Amino acid sequence: MPNKPDSPDEKSGHEYSRPPDLGWKDSKQSDSSDTETHQRSRKTQVLRESAYSRFFNWWNRDRVLNLLTFLIFCTTVAYTVYSHRQWLTMQRQLELSERAWLGLDGTVQLAALPQFHQEAIQGKQWTMVRMGLSYSVKNFGSSPGIGEADAFEFFPMRDNAPKPISEMQGLCRLLENTMKSGRATGFDSGSVVFPQNEIRENSGLDAWQGIPQDIKVIHRFWAIGCIVYSDAFGIHHSKFWFKSNQSDIGNLIPVLPDSDVKWSPFNGFELWDAEAD
Repeated sequence: MPNKPDSPDEKSGHEYSRPPDLGWKDSKQSDSSDTETHQRSRKTQVLRESAYSRFFNWWNRDRVLNLLTFLIFCTTVAYTVYSHRQWLTMQRQLELSERAWLGLDGTVQLAALPQFHQEAIQGKQWTMVRMGLSYSVKNFGSSPGIGEADAFEFFPMRDNAPKPISEMQGLCRLLENTMKSGRATGFDSGSVVFPQNEIRENSGLDAWQGIPQDIKVIHRFWAIGCIVYSDAFGIHHSKFWFKSNQSDIGNLIPVLPDSDVKWSPFNGFELWDAEAD
């Protein structure tokens, strides 16, 4: 008899025990993974192209030229400032080496001891003082000092008083105005001091100074001096502050027999400070 095909129920058990074919699922998962990788790669490429595009749009020809122009401008300004400073330094060095330098050769000498007397001024009795000072003005520079004018003033020193700057400014201003007024009239009233030369000066003998009425004890005196002159570089000032020698504070004597003002005698001056421009 012909063989009948096995019924489904009669099929061999191994056919039903065969695992199902899942190849289509693996293929789908692989395709999905490839798609995600491709999308990430594409996104990365898009970001790179976007960044490159932004950089290229910024770093275009006009911007490069503007940046280079700005750098050249900054370099030029820096070089100009540096050159100007170098030029000023050279000018200053030239002035310092070639200008006139007038100052005192030595110290101030007390040529005449202080003298006192009483004088009535506007109904009040004033104690007046004068003294003689001698000094030498020398040109230590390389150019002549033109229109030289100098003077010294002296006055009692108040206890713990600072350096009398305002008095010095007034003295130098007076000498400078005298020099300028002489030039304005075509007459140079000052002296010409050539390099390494000096002139001998005296001051104070013809000038009586009033002692402030609130000062009753004088321990020391100020002697301030100013030298004004000019050269090719402008007008210059040399300033000196001297103090009388430290005396015995307990050795006080009346300036006059009937005066209530007392002072400590001294025999010279010592340099306290000096300036020059």
